Amino acid sequence: MPISNTDPYPNGHWADVKAIITQAVQQIADYEPFTVDLVSSSDSGGVIQKQILHQLYSSDIVICDVSSKNPNVMLELGIRLAFDKPVVLI
Repeated sequence: MPISNTDPYPNGHWADVKAIITQAVQQIADYEPFTVDLVSSSDSGGVIQKQILHQLYSSDIVICDVSSKNPNVMLELGIRLAFDKPVVLI
């Protein structure tokens, strides 16, 4: 999902979407421990593109919300598919 507000969605829309996904994932956390995070988030400094690529490659599963047709999300989805790794599309 986009990391900032985008038209035509109201401010905070993507934070709400992340909260819904987090809640759904936590419901299955008794069976499998998961963390929900954006591929662009990182505690360390450095080049953001490198962090995104690392997250796209190393995450067990990636959920992509393509509803806004955001170019960055589409690129990240394409990269994840090129790695032949599991993806959930929203």
